[in-house]
Amino acid sequence: MPEPPTVDQAAYGTGRALYWTKFVDVSDAFEAIEAVLDTLPTKLIGPATAT
Repeated sequence: MPEPPTVDQAAYGTGRALYWTKFVDVSDAFEAIEAVLDTLPTKLIGPATAT
């Protein structure tokens, strides 16, 4: 990238990346994540991939 994205470009990219959340109930996933964080207090969560 020759220059950082604009706010509009970042908002568009984020919106496209999270579009699927309109169609999926993520409550169970968030409850599980909250349970883990209650058990294992965390100061930082970083990105990860499965590859």
